[in-house]
Amino acid sequence: MEADARYARTATTLSERFDAQTVVLDHASGRAVRLNASAACVWDALVEPGDAERAAGALVGRFGIAPDVALADARATLAALAERGLVTPVTAAPPA
Repeated sequence: MEADARYARTATTLSERFDAQTVVLDHASGRAVRLNASAACVWDALVEPGDAERAAGALVGRFGIAPDVALADARATLAALAERGLVTPVTAAPPA
């Protein structure tokens, strides 16, 4: 995973929060994935495409963890979500 990669939720996914858990359904594979609280925080940070730094900021704000720990966690979570096909890397729009 590139350090400055931006990610977007895959178009075939939808998510729902049940009590304290978030479940993501991938219509393409028919698979459902349950996210823990920190993974759900990263997922929520991707309402619009974003990078690990944005997700780390959300983790710091929600859980009060150190920024370097949050960034490592965000990168690991994004990699796991990408491996499962729930997020995809996006490229920046070409300059105007």
